[in-house]
Amino acid sequence: MATRADWWLEPGSEHCRFCEHHFHYEAGYFCVHCDQPVCPVCVRFEAVEDRVVCPDCGEAAP
Repeated sequence: MATRADWWLEPGSEHCRFCEHHFHYEAGYFCVHCDQPVCPVCVRFEAVEDRVVCPDCGEAAP
């Protein structure tokens, strides 16, 4: 009997433009600067200000 994978392990409907993978909306993040959806793999955390940013905004930050 095959068991079904947990929902967060299956591809979702959201598309990450940084890594081209699909993820579930519930598991994603949104950049505080540009409001782009970012997958849990590509998201970057600004520890100093405790914010979530996308890879583009993370590299542009001083």
